Amino acid sequence: MTFEKQLQFHAVTTWRRKYIAYGEVKKILKRIEQLLRDERVGQTAAGGLEEDGATSDEEGYVGHHHHHHHEGEGLLVGKHRAAEVEEALEELELTFFRRLRDEQAKVDGFYHQQLQYLLTRSERLNDQLRSFEAASELSPADLHKASKRLEKAVVDFYRHLMLLDNYALFNFTAFQKLLMKHDRITQLSSAEYLELIEHTSFVARTTLTSLIHDTEEKFRDMFANGSLDKAKAKLLARQHDYFDWKVLQLGFVAGGAACILLALVLLLLQGQVQEVTGPVGWSKVLPVYRLSAMPILGIWLWGVNVLIWHRTRVNHVYIFDLSPTSALSHIHLFRFAGFLSVLWGTSFFLYAGTAAGHFNAGPAEIFPLALTCTLILLIVCPFNILHRSSRVFFLQVLVSVVLAPFGKLRFVDGYLGDLLTSMVKTLGDAEYTVCYYTTGDWLENTGRCQIANRYGAAAMACLPLFWRMMQCLGRYSATKHVEHLGNSTKYLVALSVVLLSQLYGDLSSAGEWSAIRVLWCIAFIVSTLYSYLWDIFMDWGLGRWHSQNFPLRDELFYSNRKWFYYYCIVSNFVFRFFWTITLSGTPIHTGIDSTTMGWIAATVEVVRRFTWSLLRVENEFQSKAGDVSVYRDTDFIPLPFQVNQVEVSDAEHGAWRHTDDDNDEHDGQDEERPHMQPPPRGGMLVNGKGKNTTASTGTTTVGSPLSSYDDDGDLHMLYSINATTHQ
Repeated sequence: MTFEKQLQFHAVTTWRRKYIAYGEVKKILKRIEQLLRDERVGQTAAGGLEEDGATSDEEGYVGHHHHHHHEGEGLLVGKHRAAEVEEALEELELTFFRRLRDEQAKVDGFYHQQLQYLLTRSERLNDQLRSFEAASELSPADLHKASKRLEKAVVDFYRHLMLLDNYALFNFTAFQKLLMKHDRITQLSSAEYLELIEHTSFVARTTLTSLIHDTEEKFRDMFANGSLDKAKAKLLARQHDYFDWKVLQLGFVAGGAACILLALVLLLLQGQVQEVTGPVGWSKVLPVYRLSAMPILGIWLWGVNVLIWHRTRVNHVYIFDLSPTSALSHIHLFRFAGFLSVLWGTSFFLYAGTAAGHFNAGPAEIFPLALTCTLILLIVCPFNILHRSSRVFFLQVLVSVVLAPFGKLRFVDGYLGDLLTSMVKTLGDAEYTVCYYTTGDWLENTGRCQIANRYGAAAMACLPLFWRMMQCLGRYSATKHVEHLGNSTKYLVALSVVLLSQLYGDLSSAGEWSAIRVLWCIAFIVSTLYSYLWDIFMDWGLGRWHSQNFPLRDELFYSNRKWFYYYCIVSNFVFRFFWTITLSGTPIHTGIDSTTMGWIAATVEVVRRFTWSLLRVENEFQSKAGDVSVYRDTDFIPLPFQVNQVEVSDAEHGAWRHTDDDNDEHDGQDEERPHMQPPPRGGMLVNGKGKNTTASTGTTTVGSPLSSYDDDGDLHMLYSINATTHQ
C-alpha cells in the first residue's frame, strides 16, 4: 500500500480536510519530474545534432553546407527550449514550496486549535477528578458508578490525545516524504526547509506528549492499581473489549419480538382469522396496526442510520443539534424499537387469536385500540422512563414543525418535516383510527370510515407538505437564499398532485383525457422529477461535474461503498414515482388488494426515506466539516459531578462559558444537593504540568456529587459541556 493510500485509510474522517493535501502536492513534483525528463531528452537531441555536424565534412561541399544550415537552427531551438524549461522549472519550484508552506500553516493551525481544546477539556476533567477524590459522602454504589463514568471520560480524552498525536505524526511523515521525493527528482537539497518544519508545534509535540504521559500516570494511580501496563491496556482497549448489559437487553427484546412475530405469521397462515372476520372485518383493522408499525420500523431504521454514522464518524449529534447527554446510541434505539415491537406483536397476536376463536377475551378490536393508547401514553409520559429527554426533544421539534414558519428553523426541524412527508400513510391511518373508534364503526362493521378515509387521508397528506413549504418560506425570509424558494416550490407541486388526484379520481378508470386528467399527469411527472433531481443535486450534493469522484462528489464518507451511492441514485428514482402515487392516494389496480398494497407502499417509502437520510446527513456534515464544533461534540462523555464553572479565554483561544444553565436536558429532577469545594489545583492533567497555563481572566469551580440516575441505571451527569456556545 502506498503512503498516500495509508494516509487516506488512517485519516480521521472528520479531519480529512485538515490533513496535508499529499496527492495534490505530489502532482506538482510529477510535473517537475516530467519537465526534467523532457529537458534531458532535448539535450540528448541537441547532442545528436552536434555529432552529425562533426561527421558531415566527409560528405562533400554541398552536403556539408546543407547540413550545417539545419544544425544551426537545431541549436537555436534547443537553447530556446532549454530556457523555457528552466523558467518553467523555477516557477514549479516556487509553486511547490509555496504549497508546502500553505499546507504547513493549515496543519499547524489545526493542531494548535485541537491542542487548546484538549487543554481546556483536561482542566474540566481535572475538576471532576478532584471532586471524585473529595467525595467522601457518596455511598459505595454511587462511588463505583462515578468511578466507572470518570474512567470512560479519561479513556475518551486519551483517545482524542492519541488521534491528535497520530495526526501530527502522519502529517510530518508526509512532509518528509515529499521533500525526499523533491531532492531525488531535482538533485537539490531541501534540508533547510525540513529543519524549519521540524521546529513547528505539530512536529515538536512537547505539550501533547506531556499530556499523554500525565494522563497515563493519573489513570494508573486512580483506575489501574498503580500498574502502568494495565493502565495502557485499558486506555488503548477497543470498545468491544468490555461487556455491556444493554447489548444483552437488546438481544432479549429482539429475540422476544422475533418469536412473537413468528407465532403471529404461523397463526395468520392458517387462514382462520380471515375466514372469521371476513374481508371487510380483516381489512378495517389493519390500518390501525399500520399506524404504529411504520413509526416502529422508523425507529429500527433510525438505529441503523445512527450505527452507520457512528462507524463512518459522521457526527449526527452536532448536525441535529442534539444534547450530548440525551442523544441515543444505536444500542438504545434498537432496544427501544425491540420493546415496542414486542408490544406490537403481542397485541396483533392476541387480536388474531381472539378473532380466530383461540382466545376469549372480549371483542378482538380492543387489542389494536389498547396498543395505540399505550404507545401514545409512552410518548407523552412525564415520568423519567424510556428516554424522557429524547421524547421531550422529539415533541418540541414536532411542535416547531407544526408551527412553521413561526417555529424554529434548524436542520433538525426541516429533517423531521421531510420525514413526515414520507409518513402520509401513517397520518391517514391516524385519521382512520380516530374515525374507526369514535363513530362506533368497530362495533357495527359498516366500513364507513374506509370510505371517509379517502378524503381524510388526502387532507392529512397535505399537512406535512404544507408545513414543509412554510418552513422553506421561513428560511427564505430569514436568509434570502433563493434555493429555499426552489425547495418550497417542490412541495407546492406535490400539493397540487394531492389536490388534483381528488378531482381526477381512479387512475385505472377508462375514459376521455379531460383537462383534470392531463393536469394531474403533468403535475405527477413534474413533482416526481423535481423531487428526484432535488434529492440528487441539492440534498445529497451529488452530480458534481468537476469532482474527482464524478458523477458523485469529492468528499465521500462512505467511500469504501461507492456502489451504495449509485444504488441510492437508481432506487430513489423508482421509489419516488411510487411515493408520488402513494401521496396522491390515487388507487391503481395491480392485482394486489388495496390493503396489502397500502402496507407495501408505506414500508417502501419509510425505507427510502431512511436511505435518503444517510446521504442527506452526510452531505450536511461534510459541508460543515470545517466547523470546530463538529470535532468537539463528538468527544463528549457524561461526567458524574456537578461543576459550576466559568471560563473566559483570550481571543486567540476562543471564549468558553460553562454554568449550571448549560444543561437543561438531564433526566434527573432538580434537588437540593450539598456542594463541596474541590482541593487546590495541582498534580492534575492541566497542560501536562499539573497547573493551569491557559490564558483566562479567572476560573471559579465548585463541585458536588450526585446520586441521581437516569432510566438506564447509569449515574447521570449534570455538568454539560456546551462546546458550541461561543461568546
